[in-house]
Amino acid sequence: MSEDLRDRLAAFLDAQGDETLGGLVEAVFTASRDTYVACRKCGTKTLAPVPDVVARAKALDILTSQAKGKPAQTVRHEHSGVVGLRPVSEMSLAEIDAELAALPPGSGAA
Repeated sequence: MSEDLRDRLAAFLDAQGDETLGGLVEAVFTASRDTYVACRKCGTKTLAPVPDVVARAKALDILTSQAKGKPAQTVRHEHSGVVGLRPVSEMSLAEIDAELAALPPGSGAA
């Protein structure tokens, strides 16, 4: 169902001219919402349009992820601190050096 809807939406957008699509993008980036603001002199509250920053930020995120794809996520692996299967106090200096040499680069080992 969602694939059918996605295909229909894609066909609709393909049929629209650049002006229509440009108008849609412009409308998204000029989105505003009504909120109550108080008069500085008398304090009377009236409805006034203010920029809808949340809607604009969401639209920017959606449009860029659709146009450029989502950025690759960086996965960081932390060393657990576990060295071998024995406590360090029971290891010889040569065994500790061998364990440190076997750690991956950038794992924090000196």
